[in-house]
Amino acid sequence: MARRTPEARFDPNRYARIFAIEPAPGLERFESLDPIVVAEKSASRSREALRTLANPLANPLANPLEHQADGPLRMIVRGGLPSDQEALLQAARAIDDGPWTTLDLAALDAPFPAAEWLAAMAPGDRLVACPGYNLYWEARALGFAAHTTWVPIPRKLDDPAMRAALAGPPPASNGADELARILLGGLA
Repeated sequence: MARRTPEARFDPNRYARIFAIEPAPGLERFESLDPIVVAEKSASRSREALRTLANPLANPLANPLEHQADGPLRMIVRGGLPSDQEALLQAARAIDDGPWTTLDLAALDAPFPAAEWLAAMAPGDRLVACPGYNLYWEARALGFAAHTTWVPIPRKLDDPAMRAALAGPPPASNGADELARILLGGLA
């Protein structure tokens, strides 16, 4: 959920309708939509594609801490600030001191949407990431949240700790589809 700041004032009286796209505290008074995700389960990549994405020899974006050619994947996925790496690495090492690879989603040529690859995670694989809106809800919608350890790194305009604490079933649908139906049907 976005936090209010003096630079980003929000006046709900200026809008005919307001949609809450995640179940966050403070949004209960708005119309609820399932979270909006850009990746669909049907577009998921293969396990081989995910392994290539995690292999620093095949993918220069994969920053090797160490690399393991077979067996379970251990990935740190960083979509935020470079300074997040240390907190993510500490959380990863607390899970497993074995080999971890970092995928930097902030890189200009990072795979997009990365969730299409990450959806190929299998039992035994582990992913460590900050629960930013996109990665968190894509993990829930595409089914790789069960393999993910969320590290709520504080943000000025977002609340990863709130998101990491959410429980319950995955979204029933893609909020993008719901929003498109509303917009195509008019705002009346």
